[in-house]
Amino acid sequence: MFTKSLKTIFLSMLLIGITATGFSQNQQTRPEQDPETVAKNQTGQMKKNLALDAAQEKKVYELNLNHAKKRAEIKKERETNPSGNTKEKMDALRADYDKNLKSVLNEAQYKKYLEGKENAPKKPANTKAGQKERPVGAKQGAGKK
Repeated sequence: MFTKSLKTIFLSMLLIGITATGFSQNQQTRPEQDPETVAKNQTGQMKKNLALDAAQEKKVYELNLNHAKKRAEIKKERETNPSGNTKEKMDALRADYDKNLKSVLNEAQYKKYLEGKENAPKKPANTKAGQKERPVGAKQGAGKK
């Protein structure tokens, strides 16, 4: 009788330990991709979704590569100077990208691009990917004991 309850407790603790280990491994973040890979993937998606011809594909790749490099620079700047005006720089970069992209795509393709952009899932402002948004005024780590 005593051994049966001891076995049950041991198995329960083992199961809890395995479950906790599994959850902690899922919390890892994905590594940052280099701008060339980002541009290649983005251009491939755009080619598929917007039916780009070869000339458009080349121009869009160049735009995406330039955009990815500038975005990486701004992200790096944000890490060294979190209180800087990186949001304004990112907004200006996106507007410039859209303007340049409009000159490469035809009207129907650009309309489809904008529709896809509007329907894309939005991440909450002021949060990193995968990070939950805290209520205004809440301190980091609040509620943990």
